[in-house]
Amino acid sequence: MDFDNSLFEDTPIEFKEINHTDFDSNLYKVEPKEIVEPNDEGYLSDNLIPILTKDLHEKNTTVINAGVG
Repeated sequence: MDFDNSLFEDTPIEFKEINHTDFDSNLYKVEPKEIVEPNDEGYLSDNLIPILTKDLHEKNTTVINAGVG
């Protein structure tokens, strides 16, 4: 299937940043973001898994913003 990429040539890329200060601390418990650096091969999993598995019984929403491609 061919797709005409020229349709997106003049479309700006929007950058969105989410910070813990964007949320009302009286309503939500929001931890500061953690920057996870990739390993020498470019993978995040070795450094990300320990962060995600700190407390598996805690209910939360975790946002992982990682470019792929």
